[in-house]
Amino acid sequence: MTSYVQKDGIKYTCYQKSMTACATEVLVSSNVIAISREVSLIHNNEKLTFIVTEIGFIEPVKGVDELIISNSIQKIKAYGLQCSSIKSLKFESDSTIEMLCDYSLYNCRNLHHLTLPKSLQVIGSYAFYDSSVKTINFENNSLFNKIKSYAFYDCRNLECITFPNTFKSIDSYAFYNSSIKTIKFEKSSTFESIHRYAFYQCNNLHHITFPSSLKIIGDYAFYNSSINTLEFEDNSSLQQIHQYTFYDCRNLERISISSEILHVFHNQPEKIKRKIVVRNAAHQSPINANMLTIPPHTDPNIDQQINMAMQNLQDSIKQMNQNLNPGFDQTMNDLYQPIGDSMQGLSQFLSKQGAYISVNVHGSPSMENTVTSSNTSQPESHNNQHGIYQQIENKKESNQKNVKVGDFICDLNTFIVKDTIGEGSYGRVLKIEHKISKQLYACKVTKNKLESEKEQQQYYNEIEILMGAVYPSILNLVGINMCDFDGNSFPVIITEYFENGSLDITLKQERKGLSPKLWNTTKRYINIIGIALGMRFLHSKGIVHRDLKSDNVLLDENYYPRICDFGLSRISSNSYNMSLMSTNVGTPMFMAPEIINGQKYDFKVDVYSFSFMVYELLSLSEPIIEGESMFIVWKKILDGQRPRLEHLPFTETQKQFLNQLWNSDPSLRPTFDEIVKFLLHSSNSDQLLNESFFCEEYDNDEVEEYLNLFI
Repeated sequence: MTSYVQKDGIKYTCYQKSMTACATEVLVSSNVIAISREVSLIHNNEKLTFIVTEIGFIEPVKGVDELIISNSIQKIKAYGLQCSSIKSLKFESDSTIEMLCDYSLYNCRNLHHLTLPKSLQVIGSYAFYDSSVKTINFENNSLFNKIKSYAFYDCRNLECITFPNTFKSIDSYAFYNSSIKTIKFEKSSTFESIHRYAFYQCNNLHHITFPSSLKIIGDYAFYNSSINTLEFEDNSSLQQIHQYTFYDCRNLERISISSEILHVFHNQPEKIKRKIVVRNAAHQSPINANMLTIPPHTDPNIDQQINMAMQNLQDSIKQMNQNLNPGFDQTMNDLYQPIGDSMQGLSQFLSKQGAYISVNVHGSPSMENTVTSSNTSQPESHNNQHGIYQQIENKKESNQKNVKVGDFICDLNTFIVKDTIGEGSYGRVLKIEHKISKQLYACKVTKNKLESEKEQQQYYNEIEILMGAVYPSILNLVGINMCDFDGNSFPVIITEYFENGSLDITLKQERKGLSPKLWNTTKRYINIIGIALGMRFLHSKGIVHRDLKSDNVLLDENYYPRICDFGLSRISSNSYNMSLMSTNVGTPMFMAPEIINGQKYDFKVDVYSFSFMVYELLSLSEPIIEGESMFIVWKKILDGQRPRLEHLPFTETQKQFLNQLWNSDPSLRPTFDEIVKFLLHSSNSDQLLNESFFCEEYDNDEVEEYLNLFI
């Protein structure tokens, strides 16, 4: 039963079941008004007392300058104080408030300074959306631990927040488009995670010092922000920083870290690595080089050459170690420069002899033949034909070296299964969430048990393929486990998760006139380039995809491509041919003629498949070869029939390009290296892309920013 009571100018809704009340309406205008701790009413000649635990005003509070909140209030409900003209919120001592719910202080334009009681634990989504709050402080011994998504979205006056040492997590988009200038953390902070897009478009935030407790920084956390300097305290617990954490941070000048977390930044783009400064105060173990293996040989000069090269390397390392003094700051490039030339020459020589060497840095994993950055300073501007392509060519190798399968084995108990994304003959794909970071991932659970040693070895071989494929346009492997979530012997593979789904979904939406807001000509062109670069990288690793199609390209938050489902055929099916047949029933034209014919095939089958993706992305039409059955379509393909080019908006250059890609003779198809050269060949100094092929107007700056990911 619900009843209503008025007391001291405030209307309360009383709930007899819980004997609690909610302040729901201000009935008077007054400079100061106070929420009562309790209210009473007479029911059946009996006095009933209700504890006021919530604030949820159904109308904006006007004509009140100061609101005093009693210590019985446990939360301000969703929209509880929205659009109010209140200038001051004061909480009584010993407050029990735990949460500011979603939109609770939305559009409060007169509230500028706020001190939150120590009992508060959570600030809800959009809690301060479009408010004018400037500073937020927390009482001593605060229990506050989390800011939820969009909490300070569009707070144009926000200047400073000092988080208490109990604070744990900043959720997605928490400070999106806010004017936050200063973020501080109390001593002995337990702060652990920053989620994706947390500081997206924060144009006044220039410097942050992160406490040593921070473990995870999500993807695009500082996207398009004005951050200039980041510092990580010594003894940092940082475990994960996403490849795109600093995407489009054009003012970033310096990331100061201690050497023990140097390895965490291995996946960062080269232009970000050039901003990293390594503090060596915590450096304890010297850098060293070890010869791991030298095969038998008979040439007496080899030993002499190896010894001489090793001595030069050891001298360089000795000099480097002498420079690692406490408090001596060095950029990553400066750190590696002394051994760059020696390492490069030695690596090239040893590789010819079948030997290799390992260089170890304290706090980072062993890196084989990786410290070869004797010429790491890349120009920021690009000279089209020989600039951007050459920089990408120089950076063709993956940053991920010398990783082991064991490095990717993860504890499934750290994840929560949220949903089933899909299910088929291969098994299931789940959407899972990391318990600490709340980051979402995709998890493929296969149907085939790995019972024999041979099957397990096959599985490890496939995983090694995925481990070596770290590239901006390829889906990243996150973790593996030999058992599923129920402890059964069904192996799982965990990868990144992207809400936008596959390229195929977006293309179908576009054909129906329902394109996503961010999808445009620039994105289509970026997909062509990104897929070509990704396939070029896979082929350089000796990997043939064999099932390249728009279904197997995922789109990230920016609708940029991520190639997936390569190297998994033997995991998901004991017979590759059966898997191939079952996964291509709906798209037989994507299969190269040599596969249809049962002939031997090579990398060129992927080039053939790529042609149909280019067809889709340029024409906005589905490639169709009509036939009553799959086998009739295959016969037409073998006879040389391809999707129609006439009556569609293809230029002559585009038609010639497609005819080369889907040529029946594999030897006449270009390689992906040749394809990339063609796509990035521009005679126009103002454009990055081949103007004879990419004919529609596109955003050259966005294309440049995307290509910078590969440098």
